[in-house]
Amino acid sequence: MLEAILSLGLVALLITPVFIIESPLWGTIANGALIAALLIGDASRAAEPLRGTVIHVYDGDTILVRGGPCRAMRRAGTACAIRLWGIDSPERGQPGWHKATRHMTRLALGKTATCYQKQRRLTRKRVVMQCWINGKDLAMEMRCAGLAKDWPKYSKGYYAECVK
Repeated sequence: MLEAILSLGLVALLITPVFIIESPLWGTIANGALIAALLIGDASRAAEPLRGTVIHVYDGDTILVRGGPCRAMRRAGTACAIRLWGIDSPERGQPGWHKATRHMTRLALGKTATCYQKQRRLTRKRVVMQCWINGKDLAMEMRCAGLAKDWPKYSKGYYAECVK
């Protein structure tokens, strides 16, 4: 489907000069199709996973991954601060923070993560992503260990029950 839309954009590019001469309105529409095709092409790149090594664990739902490029942060080749999508674990200073952070460290530190962006906007300079290590969803692992809660406002109940 995406290829068809993109090819329409290329067709629009090829036929635009003909329509501009005959009708400014058609030329504008063809240019709009090209712009839409270019935007859709850019959006498809956002779906590419971030693969890299977890180099730091902040807490039970935030990690730092190097291996980019971190497109969401618009900085090629840098590490990405990632807020795991759909869960909430204790923050620094809250009861359970040490246990959650130690568990996430055992699960992730030094391992290769594959992460997919789930929200367009950043949350406190962190990219909201769903991440897997060795085929295991990190957020689900934290949820099943009882160290994080489902955050239905964002997950729509995805992590409501522990599923392994």
